[in-house]
Amino acid sequence: MLRVKVKLKEYSNLIQNIEQLLQEHNENEKIKAELLLIKARVMEKLKNYNEAAINYEQAAKYGSPEINSLALFKLAKFRIRQKDFYEALFDIKRIPSPSNKKIKIFTTLTDGVDSLLIIDRFHNKKKS
Repeated sequence: MLRVKVKLKEYSNLIQNIEQLLQEHNENEKIKAELLLIKARVMEKLKNYNEAAINYEQAAKYGSPEINSLALFKLAKFRIRQKDFYEALFDIKRIPSPSNKKIKIFTTLTDGVDSLLIIDRFHNKKKS
């Protein structure tokens, strides 16, 4: 139900619904982590970037290994959209064992972009 509201961009009561569900399922870390992932995505859509990052981090903390990997992957994608490649690479490297092919490709891409940025900074520093 919550994911449908996200797809339909019905954000008005969604945060309240998530907060209520978080209170109801406070003891169940799996459900809590999934709710935090949804909340992070909504916060990102609402351009509340600090709150989005915090919720991705909390989902990674409370989630199972699978949810942990997904939360860190989504956090890295979030960082890429913010053009913070170093943090994205840091988040990707925190994934315990990236068995997902998509995550492996993303790691390679992020590592390559970060390397290019380092080379560019070094090259520009030499010119100065």
